[in-house]
Order: sequence, then structure tokens, then C-alpha cells
Amino acid sequence: MNSNSDLISAHFTRMSVVELKKELRRVNLPVSGRKQELLHRLNEYHSNGAILQKNVSYDIHDDVETYSDDDLRSLTVPVLKEKLKAIGLPVAGRKQELIKRLRGHANLTDEVPGHCATDQEDLCENDDNRTIDENASVASEDETSRRARRKKYFKTQEVRELIRANDPCAPLKGEEMIATLELMAKEENDDEYLPGAKQYTTLIDAYANSDTRSATAVIERIMKSNLQLTTIMMNAIMGVYVNMGTVEGAKEATTILERMEYTRDFGGSAVRPTVYSYSLAISAWAKCSSFDAATSAEAILARLLKSYEKVSLINNESDYAEELKPNSVVFNSVIDAWYVSRITTVLMFSRILIAFTPRI
Repeated sequence: MNSNSDLISAHFTRMSVVELKKELRRVNLPVSGRKQELLHRLNEYHSNGAILQKNVSYDIHDDVETYSDDDLRSLTVPVLKEKLKAIGLPVAGRKQELIKRLRGHANLTDEVPGHCATDQEDLCENDDNRTIDENASVASEDETSRRARRKKYFKTQEVRELIRANDPCAPLKGEEMIATLELMAKEENDDEYLPGAKQYTTLIDAYANSDTRSATAVIERIMKSNLQLTTIMMNAIMGVYVNMGTVEGAKEATTILERMEYTRDFGGSAVRPTVYSYSLAISAWAKCSSFDAATSAEAILARLLKSYEKVSLINNESDYAEELKPNSVVFNSVIDAWYVSRITTVLMFSRILIAFTPRI
């Protein structure tokens, strides 16, 4: 083995399993197998003249869906907590609890190219060359559906990479993603290609920090469509209104929160607010110059405390109670709103203490 190959091999050997799989996905190689198999696959690929990506980094906003159970277990506690924060979930508890919370949030096999049940991994690895037995269990999944999910996944990842890099081309690439998928759905006569909640959430995020006017236009398109809404999407929409920093934006964020509360209480929908949703609505008021900022923020806090108390009493809602549990971010945001309204924070501190004083 020449010196260059030795350097490449040494570079990969220092990587964790998560990092190795990330590099494999980058070059469109299978990610199944143990660490030695992953190392062999990468060494073989780069020994054939491929360019080594010297700086491999991982963003806390990477999709949880791209991680297998082994991947999650190999992550450190701080990284797990950052990922939980990014999707608005509680960060309290031991490592196994954090992993369980992440697993419960997302289906790890959804929209992940090449990922399948353990007893089918070999078939999925050799997707391009395999022949499938008509009686095999994998025959139930249509090849076109898998191809559509892969296409949507990679298109979404392209836009998210631009968002993380604060690239001004992110909104344009996001619109291109939506248009391309809609065109493919028409050409293939297959609705599997149509952009879904993840794609539109990504488009909202692409606009959120640069062009809130266009972001609100995207939101209007979503609200008028038959697209199935998700909690993450609704939080992304609220984030747009938070960034406006206006009274109108704060009112819109509050309206979104109220809609989520309504669907939770009466609609039987999976879309229900988390503590992150409440903190977004409060932050929207804290960022606007309004005399009503403090009272509006405190009213939202009161609703959160009431909802948390109610859900905590329901035995089968323990997981959701964890997602609603008030944290320091929420209280700090309310204090900020009081500051914006030029009212002393002393009263707010006393109310916080009263709220958390055990009832006798």
C-alpha cells in the first residue's frame, strides 16, 4: 500500500461509525455492516482514485432518520441533546432515555436510501444488480416507491446543506426541488414523487432567514393545499413569524399555536404543540415592540402550564408530558417579553416561583 493510501486508511480508522456512514452516504455507497466492513468499503473506493473529503463535519440538524440504532448509541450525550433541542424535545434524562426519545420522534427507516430490515440488508445493498424473488418479503415494497423516496431524500439534503452554509441560493434551490419533484410525479404518473411535509418544511427554512415575505407566500400555499401538516412543519412556520420581529408576526405565531392546540384537543391529530412550540410563540412577542408583549407572553405561558398539568395526570400520555415540560428557555423568553414592555421582572420571578411551589 503506498503512502497516500496509508494516510487515507489512517484517516478513516480514526472515524466513528457515524462518521464512516456519513462519508459512505456522501459517495453513494452502502452503509450496512460493521466498522471493519465500512472501513474496507471506503478504502477500496478511495484507492480507486476517488477524492478524499478531508474535513467531515456533522450538523446537529442532520435528520434523525439518517441514523440507525447503532448510530444513535455511538453519539455522545451532548450531541444527542443538541439534536433533541433542534427538534424541540426535552433534553433531560440519561443517554438511553435520550436515544429512546429520538427514536420515538422519527421513523428511522423513513426516506433513508438503502436502509431496510436486518434480514433484508444484503438485498438492499446490491440494489442495482439484485434479482428479487417474487415470494420474498421485499417484494411487497415497490421499486418505484423506493426510488421516489431516495430522490426526495437527496433533493432535500441538497437544500439543507445550502441552508447550513447560509448560502443565498438556498431558497432558489428549494423552489427547484419542489418544481422538480412535481414534474417527476407528473411524468412518472406517480404521486410518490410529490413533495411532502419534509420538503416544504425545508423550503420554509430556506426562506426564513433571508426573505420572510416569500416564506409567508410558501406558508399560504401550504395552508391552502391538502398537504398533511406535522408538528415540525408548524414550528418552522412559527419560526418565520418570530423572525419578523413585528406585532403582526407575533399574532400570526400565536394563531398557529392556537391551531395546534385545537387539533390536539379536538381534532384527534398527531400535530400537537411541544414546549418548543410555546417558546416560539413567546419569543415572537419578546421580539416585537408592543405594550401587550408581556401580557401576551404570560398568557401563553399560563396555557403551557395548564396543558402540562393536565397531560401529566393522564397515564398513557407520559411521553407527551415530557415534550410539554416547561424549561428555562420558556421562562427566560417571558422575562424578555416583560423587559420589552418596560415592566420590571420582579413580578415575573415571583409568579414563576409560585407556579413551581408544591401544592399542599
